[in-house]
Parts: sequence; C-alpha cells; structure tokens
Amino acid sequence: MKSLDLGRYALSSCVAAAFLAGCGGSQPPIGAPGAMAQSVTQHASAPAHDVAAPLLYVTNTTPDYNDVKIYRANAKDPNPSAVITDGIEFPIADCIDSEGTLYVTNLGTGLGFVSEYAAGKTKLAKIITKGINEPVYCAIDSAGSLWVTNLGDDSVTEYKKGSTKPSTTITDGVTDPHGIAFDPSGNMYVSNVLSSSEGNVVVYAPGHKSPSRTITDGVGSAGGVAVDAKGILYVANFGQCNVEEYLSGKDHPYQKITDEINGPTGLTVGKNGWLYEVNTGWQGCNGNGPPNVILEFPPGSVTPSAKEISKGVYTPEGSAYDPPLLP
Repeated sequence: MKSLDLGRYALSSCVAAAFLAGCGGSQPPIGAPGAMAQSVTQHASAPAHDVAAPLLYVTNTTPDYNDVKIYRANAKDPNPSAVITDGIEFPIADCIDSEGTLYVTNLGTGLGFVSEYAAGKTKLAKIITKGINEPVYCAIDSAGSLWVTNLGDDSVTEYKKGSTKPSTTITDGVTDPHGIAFDPSGNMYVSNVLSSSEGNVVVYAPGHKSPSRTITDGVGSAGGVAVDAKGILYVANFGQCNVEEYLSGKDHPYQKITDEINGPTGLTVGKNGWLYEVNTGWQGCNGNGPPNVILEFPPGSVTPSAKEISKGVYTPEGSAYDPPLLP
C-alpha cells in the first residue's frame, strides 16, 4: 500500500491509504501525515428505496458515517431517502449504469474492493476484488463496462458487464490515478495527481491502452472528472479550490468555477446537463464555500443553484447521478 502525502490525494477523509477529504474540514486528506486507518463494523442494510429518479448517490467516507446516501437530485437540501451500509467500508466514489446497477469503490482493508448493488437495492449483490488495488474512482462506458482507477498499482481496470474479472488493464500514462470519465464518443479521461500543485488528465481513444493526448494546462491536484453530453470536460482541482472546464477536444480551459467551491472531489453530470460537485472541505484548500455539501450548477453556469445537498453529508468524496449520462 502506498504511503500518500498531501500532494497525492483526491479522495477520502480520516482513513489512511488513499487520499482526499478532511474530517469536518479541519483534518488533512486521507493518506496525509497523521491519518490513521481504522476498522469499521458493518451495519445492516437499510430498506430498498422507492424514490423515483433523478437521484444522487453520495459516498461518505468518515468512519462515523461510512455509507452511501441517496437523495432526490432535483430537490432543495432534501433529507436522504435511503442509506446503504451493507458491503460498505471506507467508500471513496461510486458510479451507476443505465440499468441502475450501482458500483462503489471501497478502500476497506487489504487492497480494497468494489461493491455492487442491483437497481434500487441497498443490499450488497456482489463484490469485485480481482484486479483491484486501492480503488478510488469508477466510471461506466457506453457498452456498460465498469472501469476502476487503482491507486495502489497505478492502473485502470475494465470489467465487462456482469463480470468480476478484469478484461483490460491500462498502465501506460497512469500515475497516481484518481478521476475517470467517458465522453459521448467513447474517449476515456483519467486524472493523475503528480504533486500538491501538479497533475494531468490523460485521454485514451476507444479501444486504446496508450494516451492519445495529455492535458496539463489548468490541471492541479485533480480528483474527480466528468464529461457532459456536449463533450465538455470538468476537472475538480482539490488543492486549488476550483473546477476547470474544457471544450470538447481542447487542451486549454475556457472557464473556471470557483464560486462556493471548497475542496472539490467528485463530479457528476446528468442527462439534463446539470453538474453536481462534491465539496469535501479542508483547511488546506482555503476555498470560499461550505464543507460537506453537494453543489448543483445549471448547464453552462459558474454559479451554483440554491439546491445544495447537506443533510446527512459528512466528508463526502464521490457522487453518482441516476439516470446516468451514458449510454
């Protein structure tokens, strides 16, 4: 397991071994000096939710919460409609496919694992451990395959729909990988954290295991990435307290979001084009927004709407929107 420092974060809270988040905005990110791994007792699963989409699934990494909460994505600061605890241990991020299957990356113990849940269910269906090594973010491509970034061995692994064995492993261009996303054309974007101030986003053409290009301009200590239906790339720079935006196919940002941003980690975009950004909060970020909230941005806007989510949110890292953008 890697020994992480402040320059190699992008994920969770007080649990050493991975990466970002602060405990209530006052502690260093996961993996920072002084962060200690802890053991978490599994809880019984909550009843399956019956709330209609659109929904937002938010991972809370701190041992005090250690769950995935489900919210109405179009409501103003709603209470969680359901909570997932079964099969959750130090969750970092999550992603959901077009059938509603939810995947959650867990640092857990050892090399970690990915937990899987059937549509609308909070009871664990299966776990994925093969090819997993300190999993952080995940994404689903247009074919329904699951892709996972592994911080422990600098790799990205692909799992065909329904499989628990990796079909593809990518290492070329991968260094401390974190965020991962696909655009409508099938290109894959992976963010790498190189230091507390430097990083990049490598782009892979469909079916290729070597990068077609590398984006460095405007990329700092990048955590989550997302791409909308127009191919606009969003990059959450945790240490720099901003979200940079790139037009489709471009390597230079055209717009930056800073309003209310504080320790940004997870990013997700729904079919309606609305962007959801996770404010982890951490004193090293010096952002101007509140910690422990999910901010909602209308399409094309750099100013959040009034529909933030904060109830039941504590040291969040990732979020997944249902229905997803792809396919």
